[in-house]
Amino acid sequence: MQLCSTLKMNRQKMIRLVHILSLLGLMTFSGCLSGTSEDDIDLLPPEISSIAEDIPIAPGYFQEVGAEDNAIPIHFKVTDPSGISQIKLQSHSGFDGHSHGRFANDFSFILFRHYQLLTEENLAGANTFTADGEELMIYLDDRNPEIGTGNILAGPYHFSIQATDLNGNESRYADNSTYHTTLLIQRPYAPQIEYTTTNRNLSQMELSIRKNEANALATDLRFVWIYIENRAGVNPWQEGEVTQEWVFGESNWPHQFRPTSGAPLPSTQELSLQELLSENIQIKDQEVLVVWAEDTAGNISLKRIEF
Repeated sequence: MQLCSTLKMNRQKMIRLVHILSLLGLMTFSGCLSGTSEDDIDLLPPEISSIAEDIPIAPGYFQEVGAEDNAIPIHFKVTDPSGISQIKLQSHSGFDGHSHGRFANDFSFILFRHYQLLTEENLAGANTFTADGEELMIYLDDRNPEIGTGNILAGPYHFSIQATDLNGNESRYADNSTYHTTLLIQRPYAPQIEYTTTNRNLSQMELSIRKNEANALATDLRFVWIYIENRAGVNPWQEGEVTQEWVFGESNWPHQFRPTSGAPLPSTQELSLQELLSENIQIKDQEVLVVWAEDTAGNISLKRIEF
């Protein structure tokens, strides 16, 4: 009885082995007929690049959008030998690093968003697509239906360009084949950060942060974050390492890279760099001074100052 059971099991194993070998043979035969090999398989995503050497991708890295600017031109080129299936343009709040949260929920201003998808219907499987800043725009006024007649929150917004080819290969953040940067959108009702000259000795640098009393929508200062960023060996689209930081007031926005509150603000109307930083601080090579200021309405003004 045991012998019969053993023979039956061996027979089942033999049948499975024959099936596997048959499938392997069929796959090999199909590969021979198609003339394809691993080297012929397209695994590369579309390339996102500038239109020309003198026309860089726009928006650029950490591009400042002026207080009165209501349209941001988009310049880029996408190429892929197999054909382009879709291009996705996105922008969303970067106020909180990447945690996408906030403490206050009663802001009268609008968190700006932009989403645009170009599909095969628009692209027709072309090998090259060029945006020259005339047809593709990011609108910050009533031409953007999500804003209408409202006012957007000033601050840092993440922006990205993603592309997919006809074989399904998609650009990614992990290998930087997706283009991504941060837009610094300024508005006249947000805190005003002004400086006349730069000085590596911050105790001698004239910089002010103030509420814009001339604008009826302006509100009191609520939070200030000042930090020094080391950009040595950092890609142009990335923030560098924070080497020193100073925090004042209480933020509207939780942030993964800094405390949400610090020492009391000396004033909610106007501040100077000297009264906030009493230490003798020197900016070194490849360091950037960053000033982040919030008002009670949730607006953020951000300045990146290079020396």
